[in-house]
Amino acid sequence: MIQANNRTNSQEPKTTFSNGSYSQLGGATESLGYYSEYRYNRSQIDATALLNADYKVSDFSINAVAGWNLNQRSYGYSGGYVDGLAVADWYSLYNTSSSAVSVTYKELRRLIGAFAQAELGYKDMMFLNLSGRNDWSSTLPAGNNSFFYGGANVSFLITEMLPSLKEHQVDFLKVRAALGQTGNDANVYKTTSWYQIANFKDINGYYTSMPIGGVMGMTSNNTLPSSSLKPEMTTEYEFGLSGSFFGNRLTVDASYYNRMTKDQIISASLAPETAYSYETKNIGKIQNQGVELMVNLTPVRTKDWTWDLGFTFTKNMSEVKELWEGTDEYSYTNWRGVYYVLKVGEPVGMFRIPAANKVMDENSPYYGYNIVNNNGYLSDSNTEYEYVGSSEAKFNMGFNTTLKWKGFTLNASADWRKGGYMLSNTSYISHFNGNSTQTVFNERNSFIYPHSVKVVNGQYVENNIPVRADEMYNALGNYSYSPEVRRHFIIPKDYFRLREVSLSYSFPKSMLAKTPFQQVSLALVGRNLLLFTPKENNYVDPEVSNLGNDLLSEFGETTGTSSTRNIGVNVKVVF
Repeated sequence: MIQANNRTNSQEPKTTFSNGSYSQLGGATESLGYYSEYRYNRSQIDATALLNADYKVSDFSINAVAGWNLNQRSYGYSGGYVDGLAVADWYSLYNTSSSAVSVTYKELRRLIGAFAQAELGYKDMMFLNLSGRNDWSSTLPAGNNSFFYGGANVSFLITEMLPSLKEHQVDFLKVRAALGQTGNDANVYKTTSWYQIANFKDINGYYTSMPIGGVMGMTSNNTLPSSSLKPEMTTEYEFGLSGSFFGNRLTVDASYYNRMTKDQIISASLAPETAYSYETKNIGKIQNQGVELMVNLTPVRTKDWTWDLGFTFTKNMSEVKELWEGTDEYSYTNWRGVYYVLKVGEPVGMFRIPAANKVMDENSPYYGYNIVNNNGYLSDSNTEYEYVGSSEAKFNMGFNTTLKWKGFTLNASADWRKGGYMLSNTSYISHFNGNSTQTVFNERNSFIYPHSVKVVNGQYVENNIPVRADEMYNALGNYSYSPEVRRHFIIPKDYFRLREVSLSYSFPKSMLAKTPFQQVSLALVGRNLLLFTPKENNYVDPEVSNLGNDLLSEFGETTGTSSTRNIGVNVKVVF
């Protein structure tokens, strides 16, 4: 059993301005003050019972496992807040002229599973693995919360089947194939509605919560539940090859996979007139297929010298095959006019923005020109969109090398990501403050957008409205005026990183013979030493993301913290 408890509090000072003060005359808003305190509890119980069997009959071997598993997770919090302090600088739930608002929440989920696995072997050269599991989940509809998934894989040790290969520098060679399924249940309370205390937000951003005047008020959760919710199911097949050659100086592992996920569980947007904002539902099919390759090479191996080289290569190609009936695009999330969508026929996670208003009449002499508004700024189209690209990388590679000479070891590793995009709030802030590269266009002198037109009496004419130098922030610094600027918030995710370099020395045992130490090593280590990004991204480390661990983490960063370069000394002593 695992249990964690923590307590938090939040406070905002009460502020008032003197009559005639600069803040009051400037229109600053006074704060009534705020204080809250909450206690959080999270626990997990996991219990497993296993039954093992291991037999060998003639040339055959059988190893089997059957078991039962219980996993129960709970989470909750309780506390309260006062929105408006009676006395300044006293942070307490008592410090209110009325009464503190109490808040409480609790959730509980349980998953019970029965599973079995068996491995059949023949002469240590052929193996067949079979597995199956059935789960009963409390987060799926009652009476329809059972789902089964399983798999099978087979492998052949070619070097055991053909021993003569070892005479031709083939130390080890195996081929494998696998077919399997995995199931996943939903988050809590997606099949039934639940209620919470009603509260209302005023124009100053403060909340008024029920009860009011002794009258209780509750409101339903704004997500429409589903009584027919099904588990997510992923089916995958894979083919692979592993080999070792030339006295284990060359090792290779390569695989191809094809993965299809169906009935993914999402909260789809609903029209407000339905009385709900979202609807829990299963959506179509998403395919991922790709290759993975790992190669390690030892070009030098002598008494005193060893040099190892290695690299990895991965390439994943995703495609949204289906969504739900009548829908070919779904907005996963959005931020300042940038949408992150699932679109049928496209890779997972496409970035979409409104296109710039352009002349669409092919017979017009201004066909393709941008249309500016009355201020001379570019304007958005209400009907056309630009799909910038996907967050998915074209490929990822990793490199490592190790050079050893007697007790010294030099190690270095690097990563290369090619392709993909991310949303950057840091870019937005840089544009807003006028610190981005793009905001120095034309050295911030007045200009007229090239290849643009304005509308006069319903007709397109050559644009002659200048963007004045004192209004440059409207054209280049504020996303709401220019689709081009919004495009700058979507930056490439490519990078090459020298992730780590270390130089270490292990003292020989002869020097430690008269000491209590069995092993002593000293190392100088540097991490994240170099980072190269495309010129369009001079804002952030592309690995920075603070939006979660699922697909949302691929959306980008909302003013994430800067990455750091670390240099240090590592001492290892073994007694």
